[in-house]
Amino acid sequence: MTVTARLLSTVVAPLEAVSADAPEMTHRPGRRLMVQRGDDELVVRDLEADGPADVCFPAPWPRRFGEVAVSPEGDVAVFAGVHAVRAVESSGATRWEVRHGC
Repeated sequence: MTVTARLLSTVVAPLEAVSADAPEMTHRPGRRLMVQRGDDELVVRDLEADGPADVCFPAPWPRRFGEVAVSPEGDVAVFAGVHAVRAVESSGATRWEVRHGC
């Protein structure tokens, strides 16, 4: 069986490639999000929305110091760093934080 790939669409990444990680796609029922992490922010783009729908989360630490995940609704980002795990709202408010040892 031969499968031929074809381009269906193109989406521009929200952050510049030189200052950010490659964008990641997350798939949830009825929702597709593009997530891209820079040193100062995390940008979540709702690919199902009509028009611009970027949500920006201020990053509590540089990207080289941990991982990040986004809630299924795209309204909270959880940053796991060297000394803490922190849930951040797009306003920059900390929803919760759990400190831990290195």
